[in-house]
This record gives sequence, structure tokens and C-alpha cells, in this order.
Amino acid sequence: MISSDYLSDPIKYSELYIHDQVQNPQNFNAVIGEQDEMFLWELGQCHGNVEQARWRYFAIGKQLMESITSIVDWRWGNFSQVRKFLDFGCGYGRLTRFLINNLPPQRIWGADIQRDAVKFQVAYHAINGLISTSVPEEFKTEHRFDCIYVVSLFSHLPPHTFQRWLEVLYNLLDPSGILIMSTHSMSLLPPQDRNNNRGILFFPDSESRALDKNEYGATYVTEAFMRQVIKRVTGQSIFRCIKRGLCGWQDLYLISKSQARDMATYKPSIGPFGSFDGCKIDDDGRVSFWGWACELREKYSNCQVLLFRNGELMKCKLDRLDRPDVTQHIEDSNLVNPGWSFTARREQFKPDDVVMIKLVGQQGIETVIHLNAFQQMLQSFTQYQ
Repeated sequence: MISSDYLSDPIKYSELYIHDQVQNPQNFNAVIGEQDEMFLWELGQCHGNVEQARWRYFAIGKQLMESITSIVDWRWGNFSQVRKFLDFGCGYGRLTRFLINNLPPQRIWGADIQRDAVKFQVAYHAINGLISTSVPEEFKTEHRFDCIYVVSLFSHLPPHTFQRWLEVLYNLLDPSGILIMSTHSMSLLPPQDRNNNRGILFFPDSESRALDKNEYGATYVTEAFMRQVIKRVTGQSIFRCIKRGLCGWQDLYLISKSQARDMATYKPSIGPFGSFDGCKIDDDGRVSFWGWACELREKYSNCQVLLFRNGELMKCKLDRLDRPDVTQHIEDSNLVNPGWSFTARREQFKPDDVVMIKLVGQQGIETVIHLNAFQQMLQSFTQYQ
């Protein structure tokens, strides 16, 4: 049951999310930096609604943490075996606030080109800070890391620094270490834009307000391109690509210096993902909520979709629907009926009732895909569609 403290006016959606989704919520650091560009991007997506932006910001951080946990558990068994962890391109700590619940801050290094972001991380999360540079070869540290995590950097780098940064980071690995990086697949682009013999496309456009868009834009690559670059940097073609392995959007690449664990033995277990696509009230008083959902483990599969009202699970009609657009998006025609639709009666909802839509995977990993007051859900869908 949701505490009445979270149902005040305005509704504290971010506190509600933390209470429901975070381990040890009383110890969770919910402070967000004023210049945090990941939060500011969410704020724009939420049309200036701060509380909606906050819970969505935390939700992405939790998904990032789950991708790391899946890999760490496979590689080392648990976080206790990770002596030094580098979050490269760490920003203001969207991930860190979750990571420090599993790894002592003194074992975490955060590096970023934005000095204020690093200062914020050191001050609020007590991790070790490193200032990055625009020239890859100028980034220096005496440390070697068991795990290097690089999210949403290579998905923004231009061709002239892409391989150079990969080489610098690979050389910072401990001999038994592993590099985890994310990229945009070329398949995310419209078909007419994918015809590129080089295997990499760069557009000088990004959500960043502070960084030069010619150095930090939007980058799309093919797996064949990645194979060539990894071989040039490492001298071998040993890596693992998990399609849509990061939040159901970016591809994850695992690159290791040693063959202590066969990459093929890693079985992705990164939690479910999906989308709330809309809601409406029919003339006969029926309320419908709809979207899509799936889970990536060894292959794509369906997951549980749950509807909550003020923290209580609702027992209402759930239909599974064909969604060709989704199976095309994830490039898996074998996934059956990833679409979902709930149907309830209008009188079951009051305008200020808080509606949460939650996905639950086979291993119990949860992903909240929508959290809002009932009336706001209806108004938002009408206003912005």
C-alpha cells in the first residue's frame, strides 16, 4: 500500500518510485545535480514536469545497474570480487547512486570530461574522481580496472576518436578485466540511411548542451565494423554483442583481455523492457491502457505486465496483442504477441489515483514503465499524441 505521504499534492512520484523499486530506500541518495544533462533531457521529454522526470531518471539508472549486475554475476559471481570499477563518462551519478549499494565507493572511479559532474560525484557519492579529456591519448591514470563500464559514449563519438578511445580504455583493463560498452546499432536508423560501406555513421547532434556536437553527436555502427575495430585494438576478435542489451535500445559489447570465461557462456538477464503507449475511456465507460513489453534473456520472451492503483494490484482483463512494429524493432519475428492491453471500468478510478504499470521478468527483475495520476495519464495522452 502506498503511504499517504506520497499521495500529497503535488504527488511525489520519485519518492513513490524509490520506495517501491530501490533496495534500502532510506539510504538512497536522491540528490540530482542542477546541470545533470541526463536529467535535463528527461525534463524536456516530460514537458517540464520535475517529478515525472525524476522517477524516469532513477528508472534508467536502475536498468543500467541491472545490466552490470548480470555481467558481474556471470564473470565474478558477485561484486565482492571486483576490486576496481571505472564508470567512464559517469556524468552526475545516474548509475552511481545504485552502484554504491553493491560496491564500496572507494572501489569506484568515475571519469567525465565535465569537471562539475566529477566534483558532484565525489562530494555526494564519495567515489574516486578522474577528469577526462577531449583527446583520448591525454587521459592518464595509474590504475588498472577489473571492470570498465562505458554507457552512451561510443554511441556519440565521431569516427576519428572512436577507435582511439576504445584502445585507451582497453589498455586500462587489468589482465583479467572486462570492458562493457554500448553502441547504437545501424539498424535503429531508417532503411534508407543504413547504406554505409564504412559501417559507422555520425551525425553532429545530441542531447548535450555543454559538449561540442562535432565531438559528441549521434553515432551508429554495424557489428561487422565493431568486429574490425576490436580486432585492431585487441589483436583478436573475442567479444560478445548483446543486441538491445541496454534498456532495450543500445547494443552491449563485452570485451575481455583474458579467456577466463567463455563469452558464449554469458546468458543475458537484464530485466524486462517495453512501453506504455496510451489510455482512453470509451463511450460505454470502459478504460483501456495499452503498450508492449518483452524480456531479453537467451532470447526474447514475454514477461508479466501488472497494473497497480495506489499501490494495490488490480485484477482486470489483460489481453495479449500482436505488435509487428515491435518484433520488427527488436528484429525477432519469433516473439509472439508482445503487445498488451488492460481493460477496466471508469468507476474503478478517481482522478488522483496513482497508476503504476510494472513489468516483471522470469527472474523477478522489475521495470516500471509508467507512473502517473489517472487524470494526468488521460490528459497527457490527449495533449501530446
